[in-house]
Amino acid sequence: MTITKTSAKHRYTSQLAGKLLIITIVICVFAGLCYSAEQEGTETSKSKLNFQDEKGSVTYRRKKDDQPTIMPTHCGRIYVRWYHRNPETAAVEALLKSSAGKAISTFQRDFLKTGKAILVEHRSSPERPGKGGFVYKRGGIEYSLFAVSRDDAKKMAEAFAEVFLKQNNAALKPFLDDYLKKHHDELEKYQERVAKYKTQISEKEQELKNLQAEYNRLKEKGHYRSGDQALKAILELNATLHTEIIELDGMNAKLRAIQQHRSRISQKVDEQNRTDKKTINWEPILLNLEQKFIDVMIDFEVARARQQSARSLREGAQGFLRKTKKLGDIAGEISHFQFSLKESEKRLNQVENRLADPTDDMLPLKINDNRVSIRPVNIRTDER
Repeated sequence: MTITKTSAKHRYTSQLAGKLLIITIVICVFAGLCYSAEQEGTETSKSKLNFQDEKGSVTYRRKKDDQPTIMPTHCGRIYVRWYHRNPETAAVEALLKSSAGKAISTFQRDFLKTGKAILVEHRSSPERPGKGGFVYKRGGIEYSLFAVSRDDAKKMAEAFAEVFLKQNNAALKPFLDDYLKKHHDELEKYQERVAKYKTQISEKEQELKNLQAEYNRLKEKGHYRSGDQALKAILELNATLHTEIIELDGMNAKLRAIQQHRSRISQKVDEQNRTDKKTINWEPILLNLEQKFIDVMIDFEVARARQQSARSLREGAQGFLRKTKKLGDIAGEISHFQFSLKESEKRLNQVENRLADPTDDMLPLKINDNRVSIRPVNIRTDER
């Protein structure tokens, strides 16, 4: 077995390099802390951001063999909820050119040249289909902004917010315009529906009022007091009409028979008058048939009068029943329109409330609660 020995000179060189690395890191951290202390009283640019100091540290990773460089001491964390489209991260160059970025310290600018200052953590949610096959994605992104001091962490957050919101909201505007247009179209749709249902209700209520007055006049005549009474009368009159039809058919048959006998006997009377041979006196029989014909005709006219009266009464009962049904139908239509009006007013109110107090998906992007948490940084050296 061969044992490889490490020379004392090699071990000394490695130890020296390690000590130099440690010393360099300590110096960088100490310089950052001193800079932070110097800048503590420096007034930061005015901003709507809500800065909150938190104790939990954020890990900043570096490779073991990386050259000594400036290390961050603080981190500003920003969370953004997004809708419709995934936002783009602001570039470091754009941050430095922004109005807020001009206040970033020289030490921080040096750090931005050598270290990775912006880290992104994606938090997404399920997709949902949209208009024209477009798929809307909703989610959230947390940005970690590393800086060499607490004050620079604030300035980085201000610059980031300025650039990030400006560039993403410009790209988001077509989506928001389309999204808002849908709400305004929906608002107009329900406004038209509400107006239409109100007009229909007004017209139907007037129609119901007129019909009710006419219905009351019919009731005052005393024939019927309700639809059930009218229906009962119709059934009874139908039976009467059926009876009258049968009776009239019988009377017609009787009239035809009498007319046939009258015709034959009249012929016999004419023959006797021509021959002057009166073996049978047909005159009484003919008179009797004439009387029967008259009696049947009278009964026939009476039956026809009863039939006409029954038809007239049935038409009155049917008219009363139709008005009773129409009253119910119109009342039902009014109830339907009132329900539709209530639902449309409810939906209209919802759309109006959303437009009056827009939800986040209708508005430009913003920093969640305008909150930036400032945390200390823990340097971690990873093995390659």
